[in-house]
Order: sequence, then structure tokens, then C-alpha cells
Amino acid sequence: MRIAIACGLAFLLMVTVSAGPQPGGPPAPTPSSPARCGSERWAVKTLSDDDAPRLNLTTVTQATIAGLNEIPSRCEGGPDRRVFPEEFKVYEVLGIVRHVKGEQDRDFHVVLSDPSAPSDSIVVEVPDTNCSGAADSPHVEALTRARSMFIALFRSGSLNEPMPLLGRLVRVSGVGFFDFDHGQEGRSRSCIELHPVLTVEAVSK
Repeated sequence: MRIAIACGLAFLLMVTVSAGPQPGGPPAPTPSSPARCGSERWAVKTLSDDDAPRLNLTTVTQATIAGLNEIPSRCEGGPDRRVFPEEFKVYEVLGIVRHVKGEQDRDFHVVLSDPSAPSDSIVVEVPDTNCSGAADSPHVEALTRARSMFIALFRSGSLNEPMPLLGRLVRVSGVGFFDFDHGQEGRSRSCIELHPVLTVEAVSK
């Protein structure tokens, strides 16, 4: 329990200072020089690929986490462009937060489980708009808003509850994205993620 609390407090501190320079890490980017944060299918992940302007973020497909686990598997990932129909769609799901961590590429990696089928899970990712790609996206305002929504939810607990999101029911919308299977915690059987997240809000059970 002490270890979990310490990890939670450390993560909360990381969230709190995420807008400033990180000790031992790259300096805080300026608007004219966003940081280079990731590589693998990075343009697709950050809505900065050539097809990003075509996406209609206001047309949302209601889905379940269990249902997204059942779609055809694309665990080999894909090229640096959108090639699968699911990657042109915005999905909205209800899920219970099972895991949260900050990634090296400054994304927040969140694992959600299906409320009606807890063994089915999905990864949703919240990018940092101080990073290249996200900073250049035609949808940067939506990405910035999603990041703020997530951090506000994360900070909603007290220091005695260092992981206030864990176990909470949330409604999340995001763009479909197939990541390759690299042993990531919480991945769906189909390897689809919601990446990037566009909205996130807590739901009363």
C-alpha cells in the first residue's frame, strides 16, 4: 500500500509540473519548437497525418469496450498513415479506470475495462500538445482540451487519495488507432486503442 501511494504521489507530481522543465529531461518546448516525443506511427497517433483534416470529430460512434475487442485484429500495427476504416472514426465508450501511467513520449496511458465484461479492456492515450505532431495538428484545440479534462479529473482527489481515477467509471471518446502488440498493459485483443483521446469525463454509477 505504501508503495502504491508513493507511486501515485510521484505521478501526481509529474502531472502538476508537466508544463514546465523536467529534471533530467528535455527543456520545456516553446511554441516555435515543440519537443520530439515519439516515433512509431506518431503522425497518426497525434492527428497530424495527411488524413487528419478529413476526420469529422463531431460524428461519434457509440461502442463498448467488449465490442471493440471483437473487431478483426490488427496487432501488426500499420504504416505511418491511416489504412483501416476504424482509424477514420471517433468512438465513445464507458469504462472503469484500471491503470494510469505517464509514458516516455509524454502520453498518459490509461487502461479501461468494460463495466459489463471486466476481462475486456482497452488502452486510451492522452497526448501532450507541447510535443511535435500534436502541436501541429489541425485538431490541436481538441487535443489541448482533452489533456486539460484528463488532468482536471486526475487532480480531483486529495493527497490522501493519490490515484482518484482508479476504479472510477468514465466516458471517453477518441479516434480509433491500431497499435502493434508490444506487450502493453491493458491492450485489447484486436489491438485497437482510442488514440488520441478527445473527451473524458467521470460518470456517476
